[in-house]
Amino acid sequence: MSAYYTMTLWQNDGVISGNEYLVIRFNTAICLMVTFYQYMLYRLSFRKSQIIIFGTGTAVKQ
Repeated sequence: MSAYYTMTLWQNDGVISGNEYLVIRFNTAICLMVTFYQYMLYRLSFRKSQIIIFGTGTAVKQ
């Protein structure tokens, strides 16, 4: 989605202006934050499911 948004900005007039670079960096930062958040939720739920399936203290290392 980030790449599509960047291409849209470029296709508007064929040039990416300074303000658009700022928007692209902001968009990239948000995408990285969302990615990190989703990864942390995945790790938490993965550990929780291992404890539920295998019992307390016997979680399998990934």
